[in-house]
Amino acid sequence: MLDHNKVIRVASSMTVEDSSKRIIQTVYLRDDEKAPWKAIYKAYLDEGKEMNPLGFDFDNKTLFVAGRFNGRDKAGVHIWNSANNTAGELIAEHAEADIPDGLIFDEIRKKVVGVSVDGMKPEMYYFDEDYARLQATLDASLPGERVQFQWNGNHAVVATSSTNNVSKLYHFDTVKKTLEPLYSVKPELDGKKLSEQAVIRYQARDGLTIPAYLTLPEGRPAKALPLVAYIHGGPHARDGFGYDPITQMLASRGFAVLQPQFRMSTGFGWKHHVSGWKQWGLTMQDDITDGIETLVKQGVVDRNRVCIIGASYGGYATMYGLVKNPDLYKCGINWVGVTDVKMLFTVNWSDMSGPVMDNIGAKMHGDPKTDEAYFTKVSAIGNANKIKAPVLMAYGSEDRRVPLIHGEKMRDVLLKQGNTVEWMVMTGEGHGWAKESNNIKWGETVYRFVNRYIGDGATATTTKAAGQP
Repeated sequence: MLDHNKVIRVASSMTVEDSSKRIIQTVYLRDDEKAPWKAIYKAYLDEGKEMNPLGFDFDNKTLFVAGRFNGRDKAGVHIWNSANNTAGELIAEHAEADIPDGLIFDEIRKKVVGVSVDGMKPEMYYFDEDYARLQATLDASLPGERVQFQWNGNHAVVATSSTNNVSKLYHFDTVKKTLEPLYSVKPELDGKKLSEQAVIRYQARDGLTIPAYLTLPEGRPAKALPLVAYIHGGPHARDGFGYDPITQMLASRGFAVLQPQFRMSTGFGWKHHVSGWKQWGLTMQDDITDGIETLVKQGVVDRNRVCIIGASYGGYATMYGLVKNPDLYKCGINWVGVTDVKMLFTVNWSDMSGPVMDNIGAKMHGDPKTDEAYFTKVSAIGNANKIKAPVLMAYGSEDRRVPLIHGEKMRDVLLKQGNTVEWMVMTGEGHGWAKESNNIKWGETVYRFVNRYIGDGATATTTKAAGQP
């Protein structure tokens, strides 16, 4: 990391400890370009205590870092105490979300002015009163939008986004208080009212609070709606607030969409994340089910019209959801999804291979040397005889993260036992669709499939009884 004189002052390395094979982060600091490097911090990655250096203040001495220091569950922003190499003053924290980065520097005024937080909704906090006032002015001018800006003198370039807006750019004159549109990423959406993405929270059966996004179809009463549970990938990842094409496509056609941030999701503290380790198909799956049941009890969702969909880990959660709760789901859509957890270790996983998968991967997802019973229990392929609902599956022919064999094996088992399966291979695609034509084709296919089984007037059918061989 560079200081404000463009001198490399901070560096970080990852090494494998010989005795334990655990991965250690070491952070180094030097006083100037001629000074020796000194190790200032070490942490095991599997303890969640890694440091993220954020930058120097404009004195080129004060170092800001983010991490879960001093026993904290959620990452906050600290000033590094160079005298004793410890995390010093805490300058930013959030009750629900990690703050792993997001420090805002004003290169013109030479000040650190604030921090952005990716909570369930994006938030901005300022240390500088002028910035806070300008943010308030822009927020009032652009209600309902996430507003970010870069400010120089009498001018600010403003970027906005929301569930209705992929991204727009404006010029704001801070003297005249005028806002001039510059560019819209999706002009075809301008002026259209899309469905609002609400933040909800519910209790899992063991008491853990699960944050989630719920998008309800615009203009329809929130009563007895068909529901699509849309599960994110990772699983060490999360959904974000804002425009999502699949969500809006489904909501615009009358479907409610639930996006649960189940345990193992990142960004909500270490406990929320680590409580999902080795819980594929177990409490992670229950978190999804509990969200659906909450909406059913509230009368928002029609229990008889629920479908589960997702990509990558979300594809796994789809397939295992059909295994674990065969009477809950009327259909499932899995694209580029894992179908057997052990295959993460036995089939090529190019960008997560080696020490990362051997150490943290084994702790998160299961150890192929010791967890055979767990892998058997949570294998979607191995328990496919419990699946009743129709399934749509799609894979990229060139996917090296979740290779095609995951889908082919699942497809073959389901077809052999008489399930309804729709199968697609996206030629030339990898772990997701890069081509616009394929994204359009996929969106149309997803809608037709969901509408067939849980749309208005649909009569959901199953192909066989649960447990039938």
